[in-house]
Amino acid sequence: MFHSPIASDNGRVAAPSFGNQDGVDYMFYEAGQRLKARICIARAV
Repeated sequence: MFHSPIASDNGRVAAPSFGNQDGVDYMFYEAGQRLKARICIARAV
């Protein structure tokens, strides 16, 4: 599992997209209600 939803995700994580920069993996995703979603980023640890 790359990311577990956190409180600020408002219970919804969708549309993940993955990338890598300088050997570090990242995931961009939508978080929150569909019409009020935000674009977020998670970094692999």
